[in-house]
Amino acid sequence: MNINFLISNNNILKNDYINMDSNYFWYKTNNIEKKIMESDLVGLHKERLLDNSLSESTVLSNIHIYEKWRDYLHKKTMLENNYCSIKETNYKCLKCPHRNMHVNYALKVYNITTDEFFDNRYKLPINITSKVPNEKFKQWFKEFINYYKNNPKSNGEMRSPNTIATYIKQIKRWQTVMNQNPGVNLDFADSVKVKEITNILEPISPLELQHLSTEILNNSSFYANNVLSQKRLKSIFFLMLQTGLRLNEVCLLNKDNLNMLNDGTGELKILGKGAKERIVGVSQETIILIRDYLAERNSKIIDNNPALFLNSNFERINRWSIIEMLKRISKKTGVKINAHKIRRTSATLRVQDGADQQDLKNNFGWSSDKVANRYMASAKNVESINSQKKFNPFVTNQTILENQSDSSD
Repeated sequence: MNINFLISNNNILKNDYINMDSNYFWYKTNNIEKKIMESDLVGLHKERLLDNSLSESTVLSNIHIYEKWRDYLHKKTMLENNYCSIKETNYKCLKCPHRNMHVNYALKVYNITTDEFFDNRYKLPINITSKVPNEKFKQWFKEFINYYKNNPKSNGEMRSPNTIATYIKQIKRWQTVMNQNPGVNLDFADSVKVKEITNILEPISPLELQHLSTEILNNSSFYANNVLSQKRLKSIFFLMLQTGLRLNEVCLLNKDNLNMLNDGTGELKILGKGAKERIVGVSQETIILIRDYLAERNSKIIDNNPALFLNSNFERINRWSIIEMLKRISKKTGVKINAHKIRRTSATLRVQDGADQQDLKNNFGWSSDKVANRYMASAKNVESINSQKKFNPFVTNQTILENQSDSSD
């Protein structure tokens, strides 16, 4: 579709187009009302996942996988294989570029309301995926997984085997949700097995962590452009490092989850994976940083927002804001970090500080001994490596010989 041609042939003033994006232009050109937003479709699937006893943090951390999968299905069903049911009506199939465009076009074609759509979205003719054979799903699923297995992320890094395993598990969950609809019986994902690899859990090294901590405390203006953002950066980084909170757990924190105690420490109520609550202890040093951030925030706005951390628009912070913050720190310090590596480092340091298996499970929200044991083993591995650096086989051998000589005398 040539945009310049359409502008000149559809009585749309060129100066009006200056304020249009391509989506707006598509809707206006095709005389379609945009009643349903992409966020509405995402939110609906999120609700169905939560109904399947998944915690909000689990759903939020993996919703991007569902979105990639649904974008991929739209491309396959609509743009490549033409499963579009609209072509069976008196209306023309528009090869809608995005899935919410197709939804809004379907509202017009079938003359249905938004409420009717949400009540019947998994039924024909609205639900195109109902027309796709199971074998075709199986083919597409393997292509989808192979694409993300063989192509790098935006930062140039390849996805780890465990990341690919997560992709497979989430699409299996999507299949489970779909099979709850009458007449749907998909099993395309059953044939793909999940193979998780037990990696050595490498924390941030002591020297790198010292460098990071010094930089963030003393030079935060290099990583955030105003005082409030700088104080938020310090609070989030050191809270994550000290407590090992997951990324989404940080985003979901409310101010009333934090109980600041008289001795200067604090206790923080966390809603973790599987909707399980736990209490973590917050050090005096971290409480000082959080108090400082909240005081600065209160000086900027009338603060009625319950969230503990807000973004630059004074709305609850989301995972992408924190991810970008950590990327900036990584780029400027040369130390590669992400939320999970900070959590891994926190757990390793807790073990080296004397924490046992039950401490780890309590503090980090693991229900499995297996996961806690991995971190125990990882911390021991760090100690073993440091010990081996000091190991001199010749000195040890000489000591043995001397001891043997002494005993023979």
